[in-house]
Amino acid sequence: MKRYLITAPLCLFLSLPLLADNLTHWQKRAEKGNINAQFNLGAMYDSGDGVSEDDAEAANWYRKAADQGHVNAQFNLGVMYANGEGVAENATEAANWYRKAADQGDYRAQYNLGVLYANGEGVPQSNSESYVWISIAVMSGHNNLVPKRDRAAEKLSKADLDLAQQRASTLFEEIQQSE
Repeated sequence: MKRYLITAPLCLFLSLPLLADNLTHWQKRAEKGNINAQFNLGAMYDSGDGVSEDDAEAANWYRKAADQGHVNAQFNLGVMYANGEGVAENATEAANWYRKAADQGDYRAQYNLGVLYANGEGVPQSNSESYVWISIAVMSGHNNLVPKRDRAAEKLSKADLDLAQQRASTLFEEIQQSE
């Protein structure tokens, strides 16, 4: 039972237009290790934009970009693992990729990581960690998540909430400094 705010793995293509005519261009760059070309190929295969939709091929290219630290590729790979798209469904892998993207400031990954903690999917169940990660997404300016953060807070004692708020503030500052 998935309850993710954002599951659409398309994170808008970066900087250069993607056209079917450019497939060879992107493949050459991607095969040479160009991180954005790898992500763009993943997005093309994910959406079927200019190529036949192929989740396994999308996951392959997203992984190459994600391994090099591409935040959107990390998030998209997390989504693919969470939903078993192109890879075997694996909540632990989803959590690992969401955490990498969350540490780089991706609010979608922060929220999804919070959901995984709330449900104990791929990570130990923790209402406190759920609150922390959803709070960080809110602190990133996504006030639409305030009701979800507040629902997570209702599951905590006053003392646990105080600790979770402190942890969220500390992690948020660390993430901001690393960007």
